[in-house]
Amino acid sequence: FGVALLIEYLDDSIRTTEEASQVLALPVLGAVVRLGTRAHKYPEMLVTNQPSLSPFVEGYRTTRANMLFARGHVHKRTYIITSAHPQEGKTVTAVNLAVTIAQTGLQVLLIDADLRRPKIHEMLGLQNAVGLTTLLFADPAEHEIIKLGENAGLTSSFLQCVQPSGIPNLRVLTSGFVPSNPSEVLGSTVMRKWFAVLYASSAIDVIIIDTPPCLAAADSMVLAVNSGGGVVLVLN
Repeated sequence: FGVALLIEYLDDSIRTTEEASQVLALPVLGAVVRLGTRAHKYPEMLVTNQPSLSPFVEGYRTTRANMLFARGHVHKRTYIITSAHPQEGKTVTAVNLAVTIAQTGLQVLLIDADLRRPKIHEMLGLQNAVGLTTLLFADPAEHEIIKLGENAGLTSSFLQCVQPSGIPNLRVLTSGFVPSNPSEVLGSTVMRKWFAVLYASSAIDVIIIDTPPCLAAADSMVLAVNSGGGVVLVLN
């Protein structure tokens, strides 16, 4: 009995949303039930591949509503998705939030800024030959901005790097090649210039950015400063 009490006393893991709110002093946007085991392949974890009324899908819908209500219209509703440790479901959360937001009719851009272990292209079945790192070789000031149409406010170099997801209203900017200095790349002046272009464009309403775990790398903090977006922490 004493050993059981000692184990319980030393266990500081967070098991409920109430504990998370109390310990972290942060608002809880939503709770999503675990889907199967880690043996599940990424495409199987898409909300579009699950029953519409399942608790898994409803969890993301609730989170979506709280996110959009909490942030208002600040900086195009940009959200940095991260976690404390690897394997906590941040990539699955980023993709499914992007999908559920796109289902409301908003134009969503999903960016894979995890330049250490990019996974979004695997989850959506996309190519990763070009992407974010490719885009950062192009200074937006050197390219003409499209004036009219569904791509108004964007540039041709951006359109060459972004891919359709196969889901209405959702575009994806995969990571591209993995650089040797991810934090410096994400904190560059060119990255800030591209955020300015995206915020000025009428073709994008919401930006979801998947980043590495915040305790393993500083990338999420760098992007939060560069983008001015809100940080969403995923806990498992």
